Amino acid sequence: MRCGSKSSILESISSLQSAIRSIEKDDDCDGLLVHLVDHPYIDARLVDLMIQRFYKTKRLIVVPRHHGKRGHPVIFSRELFGELLTAPIDEGAKTVVNAHRQETLEIEWQDQGITVDIDTPELYRHHVRGE
Repeated sequence: MRCGSKSSILESISSLQSAIRSIEKDDDCDGLLVHLVDHPYIDARLVDLMIQRFYKTKRLIVVPRHHGKRGHPVIFSRELFGELLTAPIDEGAKTVVNAHRQETLEIEWQDQGITVDIDTPELYRHHVRGE
């Protein structure tokens, strides 16, 4: 299944919505870091940096960027939970991201791993096994 397919977008947004429902009543929760399973090359130093910048800048969304291309993971402020819960199924969280471009902090990151999306067995063999 390709990540851009309608059924995988549905699965992604429904999983995100389930996560939000399980934490939204927790007053100690300031936001949610979304790390997709098919993006395996995420550096822990990046996650630490994103969290630090999230709290420092108070931006609604924090996302890494490599040579102008946005990647993963993404942090969403709890202020966006309502919008994420009602996001259109066929567009997923991108609707929320696009609606808040001015409130988004992009962090330039030198490792292209943030943009590597492994959706097929062929890509898995290429990236993980080196075939």
